[in-house]
Amino acid sequence: MIIEQPVVPHHAPPVVVPHQSPPVVVPHTSVNPLPTQAEVTIQVAEGARLLVDGKEVSLRATSEKFFTPELDPSRIYYYEMKATIQKDGKDLSASKRVAVRAGQQVAVDLRDVKSWTAPKPEQEEVARVTVKVPENTQLYVDGVQFPQFSGERTFNTPRLTVGQPYHYSFKAEITRDGQKVSETQNVTVQAGKDISVDFQKLPVRAASR
Repeated sequence: MIIEQPVVPHHAPPVVVPHQSPPVVVPHTSVNPLPTQAEVTIQVAEGARLLVDGKEVSLRATSEKFFTPELDPSRIYYYEMKATIQKDGKDLSASKRVAVRAGQQVAVDLRDVKSWTAPKPEQEEVARVTVKVPENTQLYVDGVQFPQFSGERTFNTPRLTVGQPYHYSFKAEITRDGQKVSETQNVTVQAGKDISVDFQKLPVRAASR
């Protein structure tokens, strides 16, 4: 989750992140955010309602600052933000998908409301990666260390361009008889696809030297 946008193959791809709902933004209650929070300034049209991930957020002005809850600095979080308003008997709205990271300041302008139109065909989707590891295994993705887990866990990538291949290097490392044993698997993922990475056959004992 270090990189916000997917990139083409043969460059560093976006790091996969554990599948989870993003934290809800809340009105700021202090002067400055914590280093692990993001500061989000949202602008809406006069009289508009604001929805964040489908939940209405109370506004006191047309431009307001919010702080997120504390975020994991190694991850990118995504919010679906939408402003709605009625004008001349019509429902108008503006929406954006917003990426935030700990320590960032993000400005979101939702003043350009328009009538609803049919959505364009989706050109980006996440890929789902299921990783299986033995107990006490440490997992790395493109050199980035993940929280330790055992058994099976599913991750989502950031949104990827449909039809475009992306490459990841997964490394599982475990200590056997006081020595580190590791295995690396290089995999290719595509938007909308599921892939499994299995490290359950890691050697039970370290190889003798």
